[in-house]
Amino acid sequence: MIRRRRAGTRPPGRLSTRAPLFLFLIVFPLLGLNLYNALAARAERENDLHEEAMRWLAIVETEQGHVFDEAGRLLDLLIDGGTATLPAERCNAAVMHLAPRFPSYLTVTVADADGLIRCSSNPAALGQSIADRPLFHHLRETGRSVVGVSAPSRLSGRLELPLARRLEDADGRFAGAAVGMIDIGWLEDFLRRQPLPPDSSLLVADRSGVVFARAPEEGGRRSLLPQVFRPLLQSARRGVAEIRDGDRRLITAWSPFSSGLQATLTILGIDRDARMVPVDRSLMRSLLLSGAVVLGAVLATALGLHRYLRYRERVEQALERAQEHLSLVLASVDAGVWEWDIRANSVVWSEGIYRLFGVDPGSFTPGFTAWLDRLSPEEQVSVRRMIEDTLANRRTDYRLEHRVLLPDGEVRWLLGLGRVFYDRSGEALRMVGLTVDITQTKETEEALRRSEQRYRGLVESQTDIVVRMDAGGRYTFVNDTACRVFGRRREALVGAQWTEFAVAEDVGNLDAAIERMNGDPLRRKTFEGRVRTTTGVRWYLWDGGPIVDETGAIAEYQAVGRDINDRKLVEQRLRLAKEEAERATASKSRFLAAASHDLRQPMQSLFLFAAVLRDHVDAVGREQLVHLERSLEALKGLLDSLLDVSKLDAGLVKPQIEEFPLGLVLEELDAAYKPVADRQGLGWSIAGCDGTVRSDRVLLARLLRNLVENALRYTQEGAIAIRCRVDGADLLIEVEDTGIGIPADQRDQIFEEFVQVGNIERNRQQGLGLGLAIVRRLARLLGCRIDLHSEVGKGSVFCVRVPRGAGARRPPPSNSDAGLKIRSGLLVLVIDDEILVLLGLQAILREWGCGVITATGAAQAVERLRGLDRGPDLILADYRLGGGRLGTEAVEQVRAACGRPVPAILLTGETGTEALREAASKGLRILHKPVTARLLVEALNTLTAGRAANS
Repeated sequence: MIRRRRAGTRPPGRLSTRAPLFLFLIVFPLLGLNLYNALAARAERENDLHEEAMRWLAIVETEQGHVFDEAGRLLDLLIDGGTATLPAERCNAAVMHLAPRFPSYLTVTVADADGLIRCSSNPAALGQSIADRPLFHHLRETGRSVVGVSAPSRLSGRLELPLARRLEDADGRFAGAAVGMIDIGWLEDFLRRQPLPPDSSLLVADRSGVVFARAPEEGGRRSLLPQVFRPLLQSARRGVAEIRDGDRRLITAWSPFSSGLQATLTILGIDRDARMVPVDRSLMRSLLLSGAVVLGAVLATALGLHRYLRYRERVEQALERAQEHLSLVLASVDAGVWEWDIRANSVVWSEGIYRLFGVDPGSFTPGFTAWLDRLSPEEQVSVRRMIEDTLANRRTDYRLEHRVLLPDGEVRWLLGLGRVFYDRSGEALRMVGLTVDITQTKETEEALRRSEQRYRGLVESQTDIVVRMDAGGRYTFVNDTACRVFGRRREALVGAQWTEFAVAEDVGNLDAAIERMNGDPLRRKTFEGRVRTTTGVRWYLWDGGPIVDETGAIAEYQAVGRDINDRKLVEQRLRLAKEEAERATASKSRFLAAASHDLRQPMQSLFLFAAVLRDHVDAVGREQLVHLERSLEALKGLLDSLLDVSKLDAGLVKPQIEEFPLGLVLEELDAAYKPVADRQGLGWSIAGCDGTVRSDRVLLARLLRNLVENALRYTQEGAIAIRCRVDGADLLIEVEDTGIGIPADQRDQIFEEFVQVGNIERNRQQGLGLGLAIVRRLARLLGCRIDLHSEVGKGSVFCVRVPRGAGARRPPPSNSDAGLKIRSGLLVLVIDDEILVLLGLQAILREWGCGVITATGAAQAVERLRGLDRGPDLILADYRLGGGRLGTEAVEQVRAACGRPVPAILLTGETGTEALREAASKGLRILHKPVTARLLVEALNTLTAGRAANS
């Protein structure tokens, strides 16, 4: 408990008795201010209505002035231009010619000295007399220009206001009048363009007090100015005032005869009561709200007082419990609280403070000076300065660690936490705080310091490099190993830049690693770099991290470097071995391409001669010929697998991404492989594949075909099923078989070239082992993912993940038999240095009804074409010709000799990328040997289709 030596708290009843007074002192001024604001807003609204009336009056006056000015200019134009003095017929013709340019509300007439109208923009007015009009008499007796009083038109009956100009002859005698009759139409036009504000009215009267224009009422009715406005006829200046018209109060603005247009009196009135309705309603709501607030304040005061008394009772009880808990806590942690009244310079200590300072509460009087006397002399000065600085700079909190000397000679460390309270002027009132015994903490810090010394000893004994550096990259600590490796003394290394010992190429990477430490100070970073040592450049693995101070800011960086030079040498040897393996793989591919080329040349002859023999053998021979063609097709399939790998590795296959129904691809698979499955006694099914996908139709079909062929090859019994299901934005195509299955340790290897499961004897009936290698390359090209689930003895499931399409139309079925016939009468030039291939092509082309020219090279081909009366329709050329010549060169020479781009096909037995790129650069189609008869027919029809259409 805190011992106090002066009076304590106020009696409980004083606050409860003053609360209602405080509430009313706050509420009633606010209500008065609210009422004042409402009345001020009402007065401001009335003032706005006065200003609005004057503003609209000025707008109407301006428009009226424009009307009369325009009419006056037209009359002056008639007079000054001499039109008014012309003979009647010419004058009338001139006025009628100008009439379309007059405003619709203006009628112009010219009368002679007797008042007869001799020309007018209104033909009905001709011959009428205005001699009886006061305006005509006034104009003849007095001035040159006059505005008359309003009168109904003799033709239309509408009220008109005349504007007249005096006509004189050459001697200055009265010769007639030019009159412009302005009817109410000008006001109607104006109000259509710019309607009056709501609850407003407009009156325009002449000098006789006759209203000839009003709004919003119909303006054609002639009436006298209302009695309430007749005093305005005598007004000498413009003004605005509130005028009562029966039950209405009008805010009226007027322009008398002496200002504005001197011939008219313009009056604009705004219904004050109608326009003030929202403001009056708002004032009434404010009064009702104020009454409700007063009533609510009274009720709230009564309720608040009741709750406050109950709340105070609970707070006092809670305060007593809190004081008991605080005393218990302070006693258990060797702490105490204190309060210093700065103005009265009186200090109150709790029992814990007396205990911490080792003094008796009965014999010791606490105070600021008495407290300072318990400190050591050197700390008294610093502590006093710190407290004075806190008060001078008006800081609210402070923290202080100091030692205190107890009466028994013991030195104790104390931590003081204080808070200063100031008045509104900034003068310090009092300070309260907590003092805690931190002697044990200080002893722990000393133990940590000794531990740091032991740490240094341990670091110095390390065989790894241990360094510290500051934010500028300068070493602040190095161990003995660093001195030995860098070949410098510790004094020379401390302060040196770490970049002096790093290889220049690695400085950027090491700087980036240090930046990553700054971004994530709580995690250590590992990085590799080369350093210059006494034995040369060596690789080191660095493990480092920042060291933060008590504020969390990075103070230094520490790193441990371990020599990994031997490991890097091993990695380099492994990398060289890998490169050697890759070169061996490339050599293998080149060997396969060369072997494929040598095998394809004789196979091409076999295909061609087999096709020629079909029509020259009997039924028994045809059956044997079918077996021969099937064997050739199988052999061609093996070579085509090698070719596909070469194409994919060369990067010459470019996917054509489009949306198409997956069913089109699966229908082809069903037609091609269901008979095969039936012959093998296997079940076959395709289900759930009605969606559309976004991919390359041809490449995806080839990928699925390889998976199906793989399933058929390794399934002896059971079934093969193709299923599809939707997975988010993808469509999963699963090819499932009940075959031999794939062991777990071979599931990655089966996608490599020439790898086959369960074909140790390398049976060629099971292919070359390139099917899944092509699948992997195609999947990578299409951006698809291939998943494999397999169990030995039960079968495998290959799952292809393809992006779904938004929808695609099924293309119309193609006529597959249309390309099996060749156009007769074609002349084909065949260039090949292989005699058997040349003879085979010659035989098959003649069998199809084509004319054939054969040559073994470009020069021979050009020579044989010179004796013909026509050029070839198509060129078939081998890619590799004798003497190191290329088929592309032969095609160019023949085209140059013919003077036109003859369609050409390159035949090649190579699977490498050179022929593919050469053909692509020349825009030539390329066929890989061996070429079947069907494929050759399709190629010939494709290239000659355009020529046939044009012929």
